[in-house]
Amino acid sequence: MLTDITAIFVTYRSAGVIAEALACVPEEMPVIVVDNASGDGTLDLVRARRPNAQIIANAENIGYGRALNQGARAATTPFVFLLNPDLMLSRPAVEALRAAADAYPDAILFGPAVDGRDGTLEYAPRPDLFSRGHTLFKSLVGSGNFTSAAPETTCPVGWIGGAAILARREAFLALGGFDERIFLFFEETDLCHRAVLAGHAPIWVPHARVRHLQGASSGAPTPRSVYFREWHFAWSRFYLARKYAANVPPWPRLVFPLQYAVKGFWYGIFGPPRKATYYRAQLAGARAALAGRPADAAAPWHGDQRWLDELSA
Repeated sequence: MLTDITAIFVTYRSAGVIAEALACVPEEMPVIVVDNASGDGTLDLVRARRPNAQIIANAENIGYGRALNQGARAATTPFVFLLNPDLMLSRPAVEALRAAADAYPDAILFGPAVDGRDGTLEYAPRPDLFSRGHTLFKSLVGSGNFTSAAPETTCPVGWIGGAAILARREAFLALGGFDERIFLFFEETDLCHRAVLAGHAPIWVPHARVRHLQGASSGAPTPRSVYFREWHFAWSRFYLARKYAANVPPWPRLVFPLQYAVKGFWYGIFGPPRKATYYRAQLAGARAALAGRPADAAAPWHGDQRWLDELSA
């Protein structure tokens, strides 16, 4: 039954985790690895661990969702399993998700319970993007509190995490796949929202448990990589605020960039420099998104040189 599922990994400097991730994929499942110009030996490890894997080697880093769309288009099986390269599968988890797909024939997306390194649940499913309680816009529009308690039985939800998503391939592509304007962060939030709008709410499958080595998929963090991540976190968040402007009042798009600017200025003077870099990155990303500038351009460095000096001392 698992032969009708293709596991798709997107890698970017993932040499530290991809071999272990591939080792967890049941042997009968086809595998596609889309590499975003890692340059760190990632593909050598893929070839050694899974010689029959199909490799798509991009000449540059094109972003996470766009690369997953590439893999989904290249697959030929009815289902695709969209995976982070630091995601450790298990056969029982894949089988449980596949059984859920049979039980919910009208659903497109299925999400397992994702445990962190310590074995505890990493995140619970959430309501749809603009339902009261979704955390993405909580601080932007005061959307209320959302309990961290996860449903104990398989059921439709508004949002499932993006580290591991089983999808019906043709329906996923017909839905538009991931929004390719998003380079990184919240691409699954947008995808789930569009699925809900189309009448195909994602399915949460709590007894399908996988493990996520969060933060290990692209090597050790550096000041510039942290700045890059914070820039894209803010860009994607404010891009969705702009994309769905009818649901988000205009005041947060003015107030929150101002807060980022004030905090970046404050920490730039009084420190710590790391926080100054966080807020400067978020301000730059938010301004770029609100101005309609694309996310796939390299985020310009506006961090604090003292942070770099501190690390090199």
